[in-house]
Formats: sequence, C-alpha cells, structure tokens
Amino acid sequence: MAALSTALKIAKFMIRAVWFLILLAYLAVVAPFFLMPACFITFWGVLAFSYAFLPPEWTLALWQSASDLYAHSPLFKAATIMSFTLLCLPILAGWPGSPPVKSQRELDEEVQMSVMLSRQQNERRAKVSGPLGDLHEPAPSYWDF
Repeated sequence: MAALSTALKIAKFMIRAVWFLILLAYLAVVAPFFLMPACFITFWGVLAFSYAFLPPEWTLALWQSASDLYAHSPLFKAATIMSFTLLCLPILAGWPGSPPVKSQRELDEEVQMSVMLSRQQNERRAKVSGPLGDLHEPAPSYWDF
C-alpha cells in the first residue's frame, strides 16, 4: 500500500510539473500579444497627454524616440503595425460596406409590407384588365407598314 501511495505521489508530481511547463509556455506565447497593444495604447495616451499639457520640446522628444525605435527595431515595427491594426479593426467592422443588422421584427415588417404591396399591384392589374381581359389597344408601332 505504501508503494502505491508513493507511486501516485510521484505520478501526480510529474503531471503537475508538466502542467506547470505548459502554462509557462502558454504565458510566454500569449502574453506578448496582450502586452504589446497595451503598451502602445499607453504610449499613445502619453503622446496625447504631451500634446495637451507638456511643452512642444518634450512632445518632439517623445516622437523622435518612437521614430528612432521604429527605424531600428523590426520587432517594434511589427508591434506598431499589429497594434494599429487591432485599434482599427473595430472601426472597420462597422464601415458602411456592410449592411446594418436588422432585428427579426424589422425583417417581419419588411416581408409584410412587400406582401401587401404585391397584393395591391395584383388588385390594380385585375381592375385594369377586367373580366374580359385587357381592353386597351396596344401602342402604335411606327415600324409597321
């Protein structure tokens, strides 16, 4: 019984160690995707604050540091593009290219309105044609001799 208990403790320790390594790998892979946009949004907030409340020289220094970092670091360039894309995606989702989402009630009203209009058109056609058919003469053709 003691051997079984010891074997279970060893197996449980190994499973927990592997699980901990999986969590560390997940953290190493996923954390930058959340950390980079958060850092850029903070940096954009600092730039907006510097425009509003700080002297122009300080704002120029902030922009110069960002442009130098963008010019020399491909990682910073990729992170800037990713952050800007993530910032613009919600704006592009509501762009006028896609139709607005309608509720089921509005869709039902549209169907009801189209059915009513088609009934009115059929009634008008029936009144014009009458029981003996269409009595109107066809329009004269200028090509008949």
